[in-house]
Amino acid sequence: MHCLARGRRLSVGPVAIVSILSATAIKEATATLNTGAVETMVTLTVLVGLCLTLLGLFRFGFIANFLSRPVVSGFISASGVVIAASQAPLLLGLPANGDTLPDILYNTFAAEGSVSSATLMLGAITIHFSSLLD
Repeated sequence: MHCLARGRRLSVGPVAIVSILSATAIKEATATLNTGAVETMVTLTVLVGLCLTLLGLFRFGFIANFLSRPVVSGFISASGVVIAASQAPLLLGLPANGDTLPDILYNTFAAEGSVSSATLMLGAITIHFSSLLD
């Protein structure tokens, strides 16, 4: 799958979405199981490590050959949309709530309070200068 190696922006997408999924799973498991976040994170890490080790030992990597380019491209594009939407409330200086894209969008538009002009200006300047680095 050489399409993942085209640029550093594309390779960041799947890693960031895994982080979002992990944070959501840890938050829900912590609330449901009444355990600490660190304990839940360690348990999740060990379970994922065991699963990946078993998949590697039994040579299940060939399954990736069945993923077509449009599927991988769609996953990366959707990852970018979810990541951008999850950062939009923070860029506007609004409270960031929601775990799914519809929740994030609804809570962003329904947020009470005004947009923080200082936060928005700093975010816009940062985005502008980061785009100049490419």
